[in-house]
Amino acid sequence: MVRGCYCGPVDQGEALVQSWRRWRAPVVDDFKVMSFADVATISNDPVDPVPGVSTGAWLRELGDEAIDLVIRYALGNHNNSSPIGIAKVRHAGGAIARIKADHNAYGNRDASLLLQLLGMAPTPEAYRHWQHYTDELKQRLQPYLTGGVYLNFLSGEESQALVEKGYSPESFRRLTTLKAAYDPENRLRHGFNIQPARKRTIGLYLGEQT
Repeated sequence: MVRGCYCGPVDQGEALVQSWRRWRAPVVDDFKVMSFADVATISNDPVDPVPGVSTGAWLRELGDEAIDLVIRYALGNHNNSSPIGIAKVRHAGGAIARIKADHNAYGNRDASLLLQLLGMAPTPEAYRHWQHYTDELKQRLQPYLTGGVYLNFLSGEESQALVEKGYSPESFRRLTTLKAAYDPENRLRHGFNIQPARKRTIGLYLGEQT
């Protein structure tokens, strides 16, 4: 499945998708003109709450071996059923890469290939199976990963544990300093928990002592 969005003149957007149409006749061709207010429908995400889980990582490259691993795990590795419902790679770069890294806190601007894995975990057992299965895939993909993450594609415990990998070291240091100045009690912690610099250091020491 190929998804895309072109924000510009319609004729230019039509020209860009013609190469796909000429390459293979699609089963469904849903590329069409739409208002910008409707672009969220491209991913066809559910609008009601569901027990969905997501994980991901920035890819350094997408060679044959990496593609084979993603497909094999998405279809069911070792002849087992896969908890991965959707595996997709998004192409970034463009305007994202043209902004200097220190202009704002968005991280990993130098990466252009973003892997996302999606599934359903309605029970704690299903969630543990999901974690084990996707962790195994990402471990095997290590040679092709940058080490960074896109925080909006993480869920559950992972979204808290890997916060620092969503930013450059300098940006993360600045964010923790800002939290110490404006939210020293870390009340704004229910999204991505960037702890205040002072609290973060104390917390680490307390963790070692206990």
